[in-house]
Amino acid sequence: MQIWDKRQSIVSSIGAVIVAVIFSMVLFHRGLYALFFLPPVLAAIFYYFNMRRYLLRTRWIKQPFPETWRSFLDQWVAYYRMLKPDEKARFERDVWIFLKENRITGVETRIDDSLRLLVAASAVMLTFGHPDWEYQKLPEILIYPRAFDEEYSVTSSSRKRSLAGQVAPHNAIVLARNDLEEAFRNPGRVYHVGLHEFAHALDLADGVAEGIPGDLNPRKIEEWYTLLQKEMAKVREKRSILDPYAAKNTGELFAVAVEHFFQQPDELKQQHPELFRALSEFLNQDLSS
Repeated sequence: MQIWDKRQSIVSSIGAVIVAVIFSMVLFHRGLYALFFLPPVLAAIFYYFNMRRYLLRTRWIKQPFPETWRSFLDQWVAYYRMLKPDEKARFERDVWIFLKENRITGVETRIDDSLRLLVAASAVMLTFGHPDWEYQKLPEILIYPRAFDEEYSVTSSSRKRSLAGQVAPHNAIVLARNDLEEAFRNPGRVYHVGLHEFAHALDLADGVAEGIPGDLNPRKIEEWYTLLQKEMAKVREKRSILDPYAAKNTGELFAVAVEHFFQQPDELKQQHPELFRALSEFLNQDLSS
């Protein structure tokens, strides 16, 4: 995550100057000289609202990261433990910003710092290789105590399909608490609901969940689509180590592959080298030994 966007700052500064000049000309033309204090005030307001996100971030990162949070990450997040000291500091910074900017709400469950940290860690792991990446206007993150059905009920009939996570674009990202905690408790376990759902969030950056993320280099789109089709065929023909759920559509294949990339990178690299290379290049990370 960017702490400061120099390009946006320059554009905002130019816009603020234009606002000040236009209002100054209007006031001068109408002879309202007593109101000449307004243009710089309006320019400052224009700049603030355009740069508010980054101004807040520069203030937030000056606050010390809680030592109890650092200990929790070290105990629960294997990914964090693997990082170098300077990388850990950046991971903590991104977690801090994520928690400041996103709303996490419990549904029939109490939200505490440990749960919020696991949600944030899931999101930050995906973007950590690209410090300039941002999630695009994430919806509210809802935490259910356990798996839920398609009507978001945790007490529904056992005949209905059970879900541990769900992304409803523009509405909510929904996660089951017990599955999220289990994913971090057992880092070798392939299934990771946090990584899965935030992979969908990355995929939806362009507004469509088709397995081709909005941040993907445009020159790679055709190559990426061809790879997804090849991997989809392998899953359907039972020649893949990916969970069979990946065969539902290319969007799910992408999310399932991301889980495997982080949870069992060596196995993915050995069994699906082309898919591993593509994900490694896209995420700018390589966790294999």
